Amino acid sequence: MKDYTDTPIDRSSNFPDIDYEAISIAYNLAVDLPLDSPLTQEQIASLPLTEEEKELCSNIHWRNLANLLHMEERYRHISISIMHKSQKYSDEKAKAHKEEMDYELRGEISPAKAVELARQKHTKQLFEEQESISREKIRRQYENKNNLTEAGLPPMFHNCTIDYISQQGIPEQLEYVHYRVASFINNLDSCIANGNGLIITGPCGTLKSSYGAAILLACFKAGINGRMELVMSLLDELSVLERENKSAYAQRMQVLCQVSVLVLDDLGAEGTRPDYVKSKLEQIVFRRHANNKTTIVTTNKNCQELKYMYSERIMDRLTAKCLVLETKGPSQRRRYLNALSTFKKETTAISKGVA
Repeated sequence: MKDYTDTPIDRSSNFPDIDYEAISIAYNLAVDLPLDSPLTQEQIASLPLTEEEKELCSNIHWRNLANLLHMEERYRHISISIMHKSQKYSDEKAKAHKEEMDYELRGEISPAKAVELARQKHTKQLFEEQESISREKIRRQYENKNNLTEAGLPPMFHNCTIDYISQQGIPEQLEYVHYRVASFINNLDSCIANGNGLIITGPCGTLKSSYGAAILLACFKAGINGRMELVMSLLDELSVLERENKSAYAQRMQVLCQVSVLVLDDLGAEGTRPDYVKSKLEQIVFRRHANNKTTIVTTNKNCQELKYMYSERIMDRLTAKCLVLETKGPSQRRRYLNALSTFKKETTAISKGVA
């Protein structure tokens, strides 16, 4: 019979073939030992191990222990320590699972599950508190009109809320578009959580940019970050930054791709541009789609024309998440600009205390 007590470690396999009966006989143990159960204290006492190793062996199944006994001492000690910790973890996990099943069968919640639920509830509360603080900070930030301009919203649109547009009277041709934009704003949190957006298309002067501004103002009021970008200016800026300031270009692209809501105003009006310039816009749209970010597009072009200008890939991503709304009718620009100008003067006078 082979003397396993002095067998060097077999590095060819983590689990070499072992003759468990021969091992048992070598250490004066019963040959019918259950392989998946630990040895008794008396059986462990007969093994040529240190007292510390014997203590660690108390929970190790015989199958695993037999694989360790033939190792050199310098390898055996650390292996027994690792096996002890592994077996202890497995035993605790099995015990916890059994207790959990027992509680479930009785229709009760185990103490461990109660602690986990309490932890999850606490984490959720902390997240909600942090979210509330962040939103309040954004709300206060955009009470300053200068910050609205910094976010790309032109001064003429600083007061262009959905309520203001409603007060001016909605032409019959725009009633459906107005209803859908108002619905989007009323369900803002849900739409943004799902990365949903809008493509507002139609002739000049049919309030497309006004609706984009109204959505952005609603975001700021709700404490949600956003930006409005005139596409023709944006593409020029990105081209210059990429050539002259790589760091600023990377930061600008990061904001455009990650901001919660991005309004791309007058898409398609930039006309013929080199493909590498248009690819900047595609990059923004692709990354926003991948990150589930909300994009609002206003354009004089229809979707087919945009597909021809850019690519089917960019329109496929936009239309996958964006509802297409088509504005119709004559230009409302002069009427709304005059009303906005009057409204701005009135609100400025009131804020200064002049009736």
